[in-house]
Order: sequence, then C-alpha cells, then structure tokens
Amino acid sequence: MKIINKTAYQTKVIRTVLSWTLKKQGLLGKNLVVEVGTSHRSSKTFIGGYAYYGRGDFSHRNFIYLKFPKEIVITKNVVDTFSHELAHTRGIHHSDLLEPNTNADEFMDVLPLTIPKKACPVKKDPKQLRYENAISKVKAYQTKLKRTNSILKKWQKKVSYYKNKGVELK
Repeated sequence: MKIINKTAYQTKVIRTVLSWTLKKQGLLGKNLVVEVGTSHRSSKTFIGGYAYYGRGDFSHRNFIYLKFPKEIVITKNVVDTFSHELAHTRGIHHSDLLEPNTNADEFMDVLPLTIPKKACPVKKDPKQLRYENAISKVKAYQTKLKRTNSILKKWQKKVSYYKNKGVELK
C-alpha cells in the first residue's frame, strides 16, 4: 500500500491504522494507493473519502482518497471510512454495504492520530539581540581597521622609500 500524505499527521501512524484495517478484512492491499488530504468542512471530527467502484482485486480501481479534519482525528472514524471506501474498490455499492463492524476501539489509546506539536523557538530578549549585534559590528569594524592600517603602513613605506631616493613633489 502506498500512502500519499498531504496532512500534518504522521504517515507511520496512518499506515499502521490502515494496515490493521486491511488485515482485519483479510486483504493485502498490495496495489492500493491511499491519498490523505485535509477536509475543508467545519466539523472538527468529520472524515470523508471517495473511491471508484472496482472489480475486487485492486487492479482496476486502486485509488482511495481520505479527507481528515485539520485538528482531531478519531481513529474509529478513520477505520470505518477506510473500510467503506475499500468496499467501493471491491465493487460493492452503497445498497450492499453492511454496517461497519470494526473493533477499532483498541486503537483509541494506542495510536492516537494527532498532529505532532512543533517545538516553539525560544524568543530572545530584544536588548540581548541588540547587544549581540553591537558586538558583531565592533568585531567587523576592528577587522576593517586592521586591514586599513596594513594598507596605510604599506603606502607610508613607499613614501619613505621615495623620500630616501630624493624624489619630491613638484
């Protein structure tokens, strides 16, 4: 199964939940492609999806698109929606679908589908930043000053050389 993850949820966790669902249904899903995107619905827990009707072997129609909410995903809803869309890829229409019977509750505590928190950068004190900037400017100008002094010495040596040779300005 190939997963194209276009959300902030961890692909590894999504793969685990979807693989568990395939295993419960006795399917391999070798040629299956699942794209996971973000739902634009106002419901915070709605999970949707679509799949084309197939022949049952994932060779004809093997693409499933799942839409996750932006904030919270209830694992049972993922399993139920994925099972529903899997049925479509196997050629089962809505009139023939049974009530989802997944014991997905065992995943509720083990594999919560949550968006990983990003580490917040530590904000530095503005005075500290200005102080560090001032130190770097002082170092830069000290380096420039050393270079300027070296060039000045070089030209002073040339002037003294020509004075010793007896050359004067006219």
